[in-house]
Amino acid sequence: YNFLNSIAKMDYGIEFAYQQGMTHIGIADYNNMFGCYDFESKCNNLLICPVCKKVVGEKDKKCKHCNTDLKEHHPDKHPMKHTLGLTLTIQSEYDADKFFNLQFIAKSKKGYFSLVNLSTIANTGNKTFPYVTMSDIEANKEDILCLTGGLIGELFDLVIHQQEEWKVYLGKLEFLFGKNLWVEFTNHKIKEKKIFN
Repeated sequence: YNFLNSIAKMDYGIEFAYQQGMTHIGIADYNNMFGCYDFESKCNNLLICPVCKKVVGEKDKKCKHCNTDLKEHHPDKHPMKHTLGLTLTIQSEYDADKFFNLQFIAKSKKGYFSLVNLSTIANTGNKTFPYVTMSDIEANKEDILCLTGGLIGELFDLVIHQQEEWKVYLGKLEFLFGKNLWVEFTNHKIKEKKIFN
């Protein structure tokens, strides 16, 4: 889920995940962490109707699914496991005029603060839009997982343009993150994805 780039409401995303039997949900906003507080609060305070076992709102007097009186039948509190992340725009290592995405997931409270630092760096300074450099990431990589950015990551771009720098770039990410680096492989039946995978 992405707070600023989604037309879906956060409540709907969390409710949908719960109704589908998912046990975990995450957020990774672009270059900021504005949605994290509400997201975490909503995940920690998920209310379930005791009769139909569907999600109800905090201020609901009746369940919208089965019409149960929620003053008489108090909803069960059911916290949903959740992950806080951040998708960052990164200045290219090979062309300062190009920008790509990397995604990060906090592994702990320390990791969360690493993401807060990176978000702050992205949004401060004399820039025309928010971004960070690989040096910024290197200085703030404690306790975070790094995903390679998929279709909008620099690794994908280097591979599909058959530039040998992809090996060096992947090596640098591996050096920085070790076992905390996740290389994204997907199959969307896009010609370039076949080259990448």
